[in-house]
Amino acid sequence: MAQPHNRFPLIGLRVIDPGELLATLSAAGQRTDQFWGVANSIRCPVGMEPGSAWFVMDRSAADKIGENDYTTLQWVHEGQQGGEPTQFKKYVQHSNIAIGLDGRSDAPRLVEFRDKRQVLKLSAIDREYNVRRPTRRGDPGTSDLFYTDSLNSGTPWTWQSMLNDVWSNLPAGIRGTAPTLAYTPVSQPENFRFHGRAWDAVGTILAATHSLLVLNPLDDEFTIKRHGDTQADLEQALSALVNAGRKMETDAPTADLNLSVCPEKIRFYFPKRAEHQIQITEREDGGALISPYHTIDKDTNLEGAEPGTVLPYRTRFMAELDYTGGINNATALNTLADELLTKIKERIDRGMERGLDYFMGIVTTIKPGAEIHEMVWRDYGDRVGCVTELHRIPSVPGIGPDTPLALDPRRIDIVRKTSNMRDGGSGYYPAKLLRFDPIAHTLSEVDDIWLEDMNEV
Repeated sequence: MAQPHNRFPLIGLRVIDPGELLATLSAAGQRTDQFWGVANSIRCPVGMEPGSAWFVMDRSAADKIGENDYTTLQWVHEGQQGGEPTQFKKYVQHSNIAIGLDGRSDAPRLVEFRDKRQVLKLSAIDREYNVRRPTRRGDPGTSDLFYTDSLNSGTPWTWQSMLNDVWSNLPAGIRGTAPTLAYTPVSQPENFRFHGRAWDAVGTILAATHSLLVLNPLDDEFTIKRHGDTQADLEQALSALVNAGRKMETDAPTADLNLSVCPEKIRFYFPKRAEHQIQITEREDGGALISPYHTIDKDTNLEGAEPGTVLPYRTRFMAELDYTGGINNATALNTLADELLTKIKERIDRGMERGLDYFMGIVTTIKPGAEIHEMVWRDYGDRVGCVTELHRIPSVPGIGPDTPLALDPRRIDIVRKTSNMRDGGSGYYPAKLLRFDPIAHTLSEVDDIWLEDMNEV
């Protein structure tokens, strides 16, 4: 059986060398896929999903880890002997399973920890922000745009104040202060409806602002970075590592791989909002019910894009539909589409930025961010020693939320009394049901009906 050793002590406990365990189990005909190439490592991605840390250790060491306690993972690699350990904060034990040799009390354990994002998922919210109200007939739409219960004490929510409010629904003991948005769109947020997991609501806001949530596991701190931004001090830190002789290799493509991910055009979908309630009456051609989005196409001009390819991208920004069917804010939406186009292209056109760098030892001078989308600190027991991996992972944006304007179709009907003489049998007045045609502005007879005059009851 592989023996515990001190090459990379974890939280004061000795862990098992995965390479030695691989040799032992392979010789015994036992499976090794549970841990080989996974442990021992700490993986921290950007985004909403938690990172994981995997370690193999003997049963006595695994039993000493608090089952429901937050743990600081302290790791010393071979070049740090006598130095301060690197601390990865706020990890929680997620799984603890035996490796091979079923039934033996001394079977080694594969322990998985996850960072605090795993716990932050356990959150709920029941809140709406800046929800548009149907305007009253004749209202020019310059005031009272939102339902008062969806406002922030009577004023519209800003992007940052909405994020702060959503963030307050996360578990208070571990959430920390709401991070500052790295970018806010030119338009204020509208029609955000969150009924479910608060952690998902945070992700929705970040997606709408083309941003990334970044956890620094060494400082237990969240920040927000923009897609496509230059990561501060990254090049200087990389140069310092190279000069110190710690760079091992770089994996990078030999050419820009744009054909598989780059569209020729991006089509932006803006949900329509009617200026007058009469515009959403039911009619034969369906009207706004059949065509709920205003769309704008933009060329990406990305090299390698296949002609005819289109990336659909739905937004939450309203297209204000005037009485004639035109778009009142078409100029503003076109400006917004240009702004979104720039952000999306920065996310798609990564080119040579796709890649993976390997450095010896535990690197702490570089953190996950706008360019480094995942970091892995690992020692697989493959005799390479402790290695830090820096992953640059291009991300293609999703198509956005499917949130067209919620339309309430209604007919505009009028009742016209046709006689002042009551019917002898029923006692009601004869009448006609008339229907208004919002296109022709005419009334037509639909049916014969009976009318009761409530003033005479």
